[in-house]
Amino acid sequence: MPRLKKRTDGRYQSKILIGHDELGKSIYKFVYAKSQTELKEKAEQAKINIQQKLSRTHYIDSDTYPLGN
Repeated sequence: MPRLKKRTDGRYQSKILIGHDELGKSIYKFVYAKSQTELKEKAEQAKINIQQKLSRTHYIDSDTYPLGN
């Protein structure tokens, strides 16, 4: 499970490494939730969705996963 962080607005945040682009730069997906339990569920679902999408491609297109989102 990725590290959890509590934001100043009260939500929890998790940063998931989803891969690297053509230049080797890391690409992350951020997940937000109101509780730690909800965040864990959302993060696990995001990992599953990302793995399914990555199984169809060889690298991550930065247009599909823009940095910072």
